[in-house]
Order: sequence, then C-alpha cells, then structure tokens
Amino acid sequence: MLKKINNYHILSKIASGGMSEVYLASDTQSGKKVALKILDAKLSIDPEYLYRFKKEASICQQLDHKNIVKILSYGTYKDNYYIAYEYIEGITLDKFVKQKDLTTGQIEDISIQILEGLSYAHSKNIIHRDIKPSNIIIENNVVKILDFGIAKQELAATVTKTGLFMGSPHYVSPEQIEGHDIDYRSDIYSFGIVLYEMAQGSVPFSADTPWGIIRAHLDKKAPEITKDTPLYLKEVVFKCLSKRKEDRFKSANEIISAIAGKEEIGKQTVIIDRAKVSLYEKPVYKDKPKKRLPVKKILAIVLPIIFIAIWFLIGGILSSVGNNKFNEGLYISSALKFKIARIFLIPNAEDKMNYSLDLKYQVIMDLLKEGKYKDVAHNTNLLKKYFPDYEKINKVAQILEDLYESKKQQYESYLSAEDFENAKNMLIEMEAVKLGDDDFAEEELKKVEKLIEVKNLIIQANTFFSDKDYEPMYNSLEQAQNIAPDYSGISALYTKIESRYDELKNTYNKDFEDGSFTECKTTLNEMLSIREGNDSFAQENLSIIDLYLESEDYIKQAGVLVSDKEFNEAIKLINEAIDKNPDYEKLQEVKKDINNKKSKYAGYIAKIDEIQNILNSGDILSTYDQVNKLLNSSDFKSIAKQSDITRLKNIKNAAYDQGKNIVANSVSFNLYESSGWQSKNINNIFGVKMFMIGFSGWAHAVDNPNGYTSFAVSIGNDWEIKLLLYTGDRLINTKTGENSIAASRREYPGALVDVARNGQSYIVNAENRNFIITINSMGVDDYWFSSLNITVSAQ
Repeated sequence: MLKKINNYHILSKIASGGMSEVYLASDTQSGKKVALKILDAKLSIDPEYLYRFKKEASICQQLDHKNIVKILSYGTYKDNYYIAYEYIEGITLDKFVKQKDLTTGQIEDISIQILEGLSYAHSKNIIHRDIKPSNIIIENNVVKILDFGIAKQELAATVTKTGLFMGSPHYVSPEQIEGHDIDYRSDIYSFGIVLYEMAQGSVPFSADTPWGIIRAHLDKKAPEITKDTPLYLKEVVFKCLSKRKEDRFKSANEIISAIAGKEEIGKQTVIIDRAKVSLYEKPVYKDKPKKRLPVKKILAIVLPIIFIAIWFLIGGILSSVGNNKFNEGLYISSALKFKIARIFLIPNAEDKMNYSLDLKYQVIMDLLKEGKYKDVAHNTNLLKKYFPDYEKINKVAQILEDLYESKKQQYESYLSAEDFENAKNMLIEMEAVKLGDDDFAEEELKKVEKLIEVKNLIIQANTFFSDKDYEPMYNSLEQAQNIAPDYSGISALYTKIESRYDELKNTYNKDFEDGSFTECKTTLNEMLSIREGNDSFAQENLSIIDLYLESEDYIKQAGVLVSDKEFNEAIKLINEAIDKNPDYEKLQEVKKDINNKKSKYAGYIAKIDEIQNILNSGDILSTYDQVNKLLNSSDFKSIAKQSDITRLKNIKNAAYDQGKNIVANSVSFNLYESSGWQSKNINNIFGVKMFMIGFSGWAHAVDNPNGYTSFAVSIGNDWEIKLLLYTGDRLINTKTGENSIAASRREYPGALVDVARNGQSYIVNAENRNFIITINSMGVDDYWFSSLNITVSAQ
C-alpha cells in the first residue's frame, strides 16, 4: 500500500469498490483529514475507466452544496489517479437504519436533506445513478450524499443512453435495467427505495440472486409498509416507485413540498400505479403438495431466466468492449454473445450492441485526439475484425490510413536524407497506425536499424580519423562495410582518407625542402598508418630521413665543439657526417663556416697578443684605443670565448693604471679668431676635448656687462662642464647643464662651482673615474678675454 500520494499521507483503508479504493488520509499542508479515492492500478491503463474516473472528478468539482460531500482536489501520482474528498466522520444511513427504528421526524429530516442535495445536482444536469443508504452519511444531524462516481452529466440537447448497468441491484431503477433513457427520475426511484427502507426497516425487493431482485424491479409492486408510517409518506414512497418514470414526481423539490406539507397525494395516482404494477403479479401458493412440472412449464420458467441472463450478459460484456482496449478475448466473446442474442431474438440486442460499439468508438476518438495512435489502431483492427458491419469505425480507419500514407512519405524523405533516427521514429509511428497485416514498417525498421548502426560506426570512424587514430578507424569501417557496403558515408570517409594522404605527401615534400626532418618523420609515420603499414613511399623515405636526422645530430655536436673553440674536433665530426651523407649540402656549408670561425678566432687571438705587446712597449694611448675598438666589435664578441674578453679588459685596465697620472697638455683659444665653434684636443688616453662654444655682445670686461663667452670641456662621452666667462669682476662661472650663475649676482643657485679663478682646480667624475680640471690662466687683452688655458688629469 502506498504511504503517501503528493501532499496526502495515507492512514488506513476505508472501503473498496469495483473501480477504486478509498483511504483515510491526512493533508500534510492543512493537517486536515481527507477521504482519498484511488483508481485501481489495473484499470489505469484502460481509457474508458480513466475517462469515467476523470469525469467523476470533473463533475464533483462542480458540486458545492451542504448535502453533498465536497471534492478537495484530484490528480495523479506515479500513474495512480486519485480524488480527495472532505472526510465526514459520521455514520452511513444503512448502519443508522439497522441500529433502531426511525421516527417520522427523523425520516422527514433525512429525506429532505437528501432531496435538497439531489435537487442541487439535478439543477446542474447531474444524475447520481446509485442513490442508496451506504452512499448517504450523517454527521451531527447533517446528511451528505457520497460518491457521485457513476454520476453522468446530461448534455443540453442529447439524452444519454446506457447499456451498462451501473447501479446497486436493490436500488436500481427499471429504466436503468432496460437500458432506456436515464434522467433525474431514476434518482427519484432510487430515493423511493431508500425512503421505503427508512420507514419499513428493509428494502422492498429481495431475492436469492441479483437477477431475482432485478426482475422484481421490473414487474413486481412494492409490498405495503406495515410499520407505523403516516399515509402521506407511504404515498410519497409508492409514487417514487412508479415503474414508469412519467408517473413519478417531476422533481426532488416536488417531493420536498409533499413531505413538508404532509398532504396526501391522492389515491388515484397510487391506485393507477398499483393497477399497472398488479399486471405483473402472480399468485403465490402455500402449503400445497409439490408436483413435478411438465417440460413445457419448466421451459416456460427457465427460458425467460436464460433470456434475462443472456440479455444482461450481453449488456455487460458488450459494454466491456469499450472498457479494455487490449483484451481481444472480450471482442470475441462479445461477437459470440451478439450472435446468441440474435438467435434468441432478444429485444434491443442490436441497439445495445451498437451503443457499446458507440461507446468504444467514442473512446477511440478520444484516444485519437490525444495522439495515442497505437491504441486507436489496435482497437480499430479489432472492431473491423469482429464487427465488420459497424460503419462508424471506417471513419477512424480512413484517418489512420491517411496518417499511415503521410508518415510513409515522411519516412521516405528522411531515408533519402539519411536521417535514420527520424526515419526510425516515423516507422514506429507507421507501425502504430497501421491497419491489418501490413508488414512494410516492420521490415523497413530492420533495415533502418542496420543503417543507424552503420551511421554510428561511420561517426565513430570519423572521430578516430580526426584524432589520427587510424587502426580503430579501419575497424569501424570494416564493421560498417560488413553491414551495409553501399552506405554513402563509407565511400565519403575513404575519400577523406585519400585526401589526407595527398595533403601529408605535399607537407612532407615542403618540410624536406625546408630541412624540417623531424616533422618529415612524423608525417611519414602518419602516411604509413593511413596505408595500414603498406606504403613503399613512406617506408623508403623514412630511411632517408633517418640519415638526415643523424646528420643534424652531427651538426649539433659540432656546434658544441665550436662553442668550446675545439675547431679541429668539430671539423672531424662534420667530415664523418659527410662520408655518411655526401648529398647533404648543408654539411659542406657547416664545415666551411667552422673553418672561417677557426681562422677568425686565430686572428683575434693574434690581435690580443699584439695589443699586449704594444702595452708592454709603453704605448699606453695606442693600447687603450685598440682595446676599445676590439671590445666594441660584435664579430669579435660572437667568436671570442669569455676568457678572451676578460683578458682584453685586463689589458685595458693595465693601460689605464699606467696612464692615469699623465697630465694633459694646455690648450689656448684666441677669442678673436672666430665667433663660431672651435675645438681642440687635449692629447691623453681619456679622450678629453675642449670646445669654444661661442660668445655674445663681445665679452668686454668694462663696456658690456651682459656679454659672455662660453667654453665646454668634454671627457669621454659621459660628462660636460660649461665655463662661462663674464665681464665685471673677471670671474669664470663653472656649471653643468643650463643653470649657470653670474659670480657677481649668483642668480642661479645650485651650480657646481660658484666662481672660477686662475689657479683654481675642480674635481669631476666621468668614465667612472675622478678627473681634475685646473684653470691655468685667462688671457685678457685690453679688457677682452682672449684665451683660456686648462689642464686635465686623472686620479
């Protein structure tokens, strides 16, 4: 048993029925108890039972009345259909009647509440069809009608027929038994039985078998009520129990008025009813000796019973044609019973059969709307097979045939486009809607499933192809060819394989020309894999590539030896490589390059030795100059070892140390020679130069206080000092950069030297050395600056 359905926790079983079971449950959201009706799982596959079950939910949802049990919700849970009702913690009327005799007041009160519920339902065009004491419950003096589960809603312009007996035998109306039109007066008849039972304490008709009870409903009058009951109630009972529905009350409200008014209805109607009923009465013999009945009399008794049994059997089984779409046996049985019915000339047998078939037809149409074509086709085939004269089914058959042809065209389109998955789905749909024994879809399905397998193998092979995993690619291709050798995807993949082989061959040739031998070997191995190891071109060229790769290894080893200046060993290796691969021109080029480097290196070593000899001879300036030239040569740096460069720098430092105390020669400038640039070298190893930059307004010491003459001293390329010669106090201002100051005014703070005078020295840093600049003299001719004499020396 299920423990929980959606938000309902099942507590215990309350009751079981033909279609469903009822459980006491608790709503986990509200905490209230509910009555949960769950459709029998075995019936959930049957469309008609589902239709009736859903119909119950739909109908009951419309009913909102104090005397009708209210529906709370309905739905599905794991293929279980359920309806949740309000839970009434009361006693059913059948149990209430058995407890004690009811008073007239109790009978009236219960009856009016039942009738008010029925009146409300009838106003909604809803008929209960199974009014009985067990479907009526009393709680705190409130009466509620249960189980509208077999209620059927009348359409406005259509009277619903039924060939399926759905009521309880003791309370069923004659028109339900006979399969006539059903309306609200059927409920009035059943209410009459309930009213009789409340008054008398028992039902009016009883027998050993259901058939006996049903027979009594048709042709026996109800016995008199012997218990103390007011006449007006008796008259209400018997009018409700009229065999003809036209003779009953016209509505539930009319009965309410009769009970509430406590008026006698009039004996005429009752007498007429009884007169009609009495036509079916037979004398009852008591206390007479039993005699063997003649055969004719036995047949007279037995044949009607057989007649009735077959009639009801037909009604039930024919109706089951509409209930179970899978059970072919029911169709066979129904067809057989229909033939028997014709033999016995059972009245309305054909009408009942047509009704059952119409019911099935409606179920089929509903399935058709839902797109459940397999169920539609299955039942259509059964109907055409066992009831070939039922013409309505031809409409469905035509729809299915049209669907079949449409899907067949779609299938052929998918097949042509090699969309095998959709083609398979279309065949499955064709199989679902096919009529008769057409095996086209079944046979084609086998073919398409093979094509799907082949397509998947080719997809797999293409994946291997993309991953350059050729062995499993060929395995997949072989499997595909064994299944469907003509499949286009196979030839397409072989075309791609050949195209890749050609691309690889072109790549190999290009890489070989570029000398990319490692790439060549990779390409050749892939070409060999594509041809499954049988490729003479790849095999032959792999041997050649191995030789060239070996040559490249020789070249690399020789390069290491050249770096270590082991030129002779490097040349020996290259000669060995040339012997193995004389056609490789690069080897000759490498050998030539090694010889050139060997020669250059030897020359540079000789040059270093030569510079060392110059230093040893005492020519410091020449040594310093040649060392700088060699150190600035990129060609030398590319060939020389680090130890060679270190040796050269050591020579330079030695020359510097020997020449750092050499005092530069003095240089004089004649200010009258030119107003433009003048430059004079001071000969020493440090490259000290002196420039006259220019002058302005003649540097007259007296008449032109704004005039100046500027000089520059350059030491190497790192430092420059400006000497500004001003008039006035005949002082020289020495400054780097642009911020010069006048000695007399000091307008430019931050100068390195404020005032320069004859004999004054300045220490500056350049070339990572300290230099001393000494002003020897400033020539003045007639108040004009005429010359400047300085000395530069290194510390």
